[in-house]
Amino acid sequence: MAKKVIRGHDYLIVMVKNLNHFNGIFRPKDIRGKIVNLDGREFWIEEDWLRKDFGKYGTLHYEDIEKIKGKDRKNEIDKGIYDGKYVLIKKGAKHIVGRYRALDEDGSKFYSILKHLNKNGINDLKKNGMETFFDFPKPVSLIRELILGATFFTKNKNEIIIDFFAGSSTTAHAVLDLNKEDSGDRRFVMIQLPERTVISSEAYKNGYKTIAEIGKERIRRVVKKIRKEHPQKSKEMDLGFKVFKLDSSNIRSWDGNLDGLEGSLFDAVESIKNDRSEEDVLYEILLKFGLDLTIPTEERFIEGKRVFNAGKGSLFICLGDNITSKVAEGIGKWKEECSPEICRVIFKDSGFTDVDKTNSVQILKRFGIKEIRSI
Repeated sequence: MAKKVIRGHDYLIVMVKNLNHFNGIFRPKDIRGKIVNLDGREFWIEEDWLRKDFGKYGTLHYEDIEKIKGKDRKNEIDKGIYDGKYVLIKKGAKHIVGRYRALDEDGSKFYSILKHLNKNGINDLKKNGMETFFDFPKPVSLIRELILGATFFTKNKNEIIIDFFAGSSTTAHAVLDLNKEDSGDRRFVMIQLPERTVISSEAYKNGYKTIAEIGKERIRRVVKKIRKEHPQKSKEMDLGFKVFKLDSSNIRSWDGNLDGLEGSLFDAVESIKNDRSEEDVLYEILLKFGLDLTIPTEERFIEGKRVFNAGKGSLFICLGDNITSKVAEGIGKWKEECSPEICRVIFKDSGFTDVDKTNSVQILKRFGIKEIRSI
């Protein structure tokens, strides 16, 4: 059979963490009735739901309900009409019962077959000048449909969409497109190993040494295109993204090796590794405190020392050297500008003398900051 017919389909595997909390994958329902506005909300009127025999065509008239379905069913329908769930619609000499269905809550389950062409994935890349950089990209339309289907009942807003095999970041492209169309606030997390591109490939020749670099560039180009083609809409959207790489801790650990003990002791005085930036340490601290990596972060120079303010005053970090109590005073005043419910301050342990450290702690406590740590 395989020699006679072209195999033209792929498979999608759907898994859920807890089946009891998963409603299914839905798409907007095909509307087959009149749309009305009730109290500022749109409903459509379904006319063929009440039938003489379950599963068979043949709408049951209102006047025949008690005779065919019994008095209890008739009373139930009458109550629904009184409560505004149903409406009587004249059909000939009798009436049928219309049922109001909210447009924003009404959906149909996915069919087992979704029709999307793989060649459209190349066309999606072509629109951003990257069609030669990646083989077999998924169509944006497919990922859009899956995202909408999986988040149908949450109105597709404020969702976090994770792709563990990001490739060219088609998923990020789809999320940005959807947010542009419906003013959603979905976020994406793209995860991709730094898999090397083939030296002879167009991607490598254009400077993209890994697949992860292709994905990052695609996101940049999609964002640039949205800003160019939809300048007003782009002002309302969050089009920024951050890139993180998995690495070992930025903080030195004591290895307990007695060989070269003197050198190890001197290294331990400086707790942060030499090749790490202050931003590297900042994000590690956010992770260890369980804070979102996307929370707003500001920075100021206080007495010449760089100070980070994460989460509008929730966490202050200063990793400079030769810190004085004036830096603590400045942090305290900055905290009062933000008025957070909980405030933490973190310094580098080797950043100040014992006297300045003691004075700084007391000053911060005066400003109501009780959680003060050093690394």
